[in-house]
Amino acid sequence: MQKTMIARLLPAALLALASGSASAAGFLLLEQNASGIGNAYAGSAAVAENASTIYFNPAGMTQLQAREVSAGLSLVRPSFKFTNQGSRTGFLTANAQDAGDWAALPNAYLSWALDKDLYVGIGMGAPFGLVTEYNNDWVGAAHSVKFDIRTININPSIAWRVNDKVSLGFGLNWQKMDVEYVKRVAL
Repeated sequence: MQKTMIARLLPAALLALASGSASAAGFLLLEQNASGIGNAYAGSAAVAENASTIYFNPAGMTQLQAREVSAGLSLVRPSFKFTNQGSRTGFLTANAQDAGDWAALPNAYLSWALDKDLYVGIGMGAPFGLVTEYNNDWVGAAHSVKFDIRTININPSIAWRVNDKVSLGFGLNWQKMDVEYVKRVAL
């Protein structure tokens, strides 16, 4: 009985440990720092290049100078296009214009040492967002004309250097999200 239960729970536990993060239906924005964009975020959890380590690994603050600031602004221009191949839904039959538009994604991080082994920091970014907005008569207007997601993430963190080889970090994420969803009534 006990072996059967372990045999059933072990795969589920391993699957839960190996699962990745969700991408929020394409609204995930990984533009959390300029240095990370430059190397496609390779090793971001292991390398502490600047104060933006607060977002990926707060323990990395112990590898920084006594005070560090990192700030950036990414400009993003997504493109969402639709071409109707003959679909009809009442009077909604039109093609759609490009539903993407320019967006500015800010990020800022501040890390400072309270003593040689204890660091505190705070970060701010926008991990989810963007907007899609189609014209009112496009064929999919009954499903969506506009979908707008805007988030702000505030990330207070603390790190402690245990010794030269081990540091421990802890951070909280407080997020505020504003969402607007507009669709037309299908006739």
